[in-house]
Amino acid sequence: MPVHFVFSDEAGTYKSNRTGTFRQTHPFFIRSGVIVEGDDWPPLRDGFRGLLGHYKLPISVELKWSYVGSILAHRKRGEPIPPDRTYYAFSSFSNEQLIGFIREAINLLKKCDFCRIVYTVTDNNIEEPIAKENLYKWHLQDLMQRTEYELQSRDGLAIMFLDPQNNDSDRCVREAYATIYRQGDFVKTYLHIIDSLAFALSHHSFGIRLADYIAGIFNGFLREYQPSIDLFQNQVWPLLRKNPVGDPLGWGICEVPTDSTVRGKIKERLVAAGLLAPDGREEAMF
Repeated sequence: MPVHFVFSDEAGTYKSNRTGTFRQTHPFFIRSGVIVEGDDWPPLRDGFRGLLGHYKLPISVELKWSYVGSILAHRKRGEPIPPDRTYYAFSSFSNEQLIGFIREAINLLKKCDFCRIVYTVTDNNIEEPIAKENLYKWHLQDLMQRTEYELQSRDGLAIMFLDPQNNDSDRCVREAYATIYRQGDFVKTYLHIIDSLAFALSHHSFGIRLADYIAGIFNGFLREYQPSIDLFQNQVWPLLRKNPVGDPLGWGICEVPTDSTVRGKIKERLVAAGLLAPDGREEAMF
């Protein structure tokens, strides 16, 4: 039974009580999942290290997706990057270099024998207040379910790695994982996922870094940021989990909680980007 690694990270944020300003600043909360086979891990690791050296990026400081967004925003406003910011270490790199590194890093996944990407997404404009603990549990549950479904056909075993946030959040996520695993709401028994969640520090794990980039790209795609649109169309879309006719909705993109209106909004963005036909089939199939 081949072993698979599932790396997961977040983009955006969520509060149960959301003001208009909060919703405008944080319209979405997204969790990504990157599923790769264990045998692909060594070449991925070596390729990522090679890219860091090629682009001469600092080894001691992690390039986060949010750092790239902040740097691009400063430059768009014609502002210098303040030396006290955590992303100042990357201020000497051009926009093209920063985006180019992320593009090539995600392209490493295309060389894998097996890779699937899964998203769970919450639209913060939904009116119903949901306890943060419950929402996090639902995101994790959908990610676990899609991983289980994917590996059933491969007879593989998955180990799930998340980026730690803080003690309270991490404890909540661990407890949610254990509850989902034991109860198995829709997948009664998780035969293809191990029974304990693992945490990996992003500055130590290139897999978590890739999950960070992939989560941020989809957040930017939904917000119609051009660099994110290009990266999503060309780097992420080919790896996204889809149904037999090429539709990722409900398969590789799951709205949390289930909401036909939110799903319709996401579909509109995919159709506008030329990725899906209005009937839900992948445009590339025509």
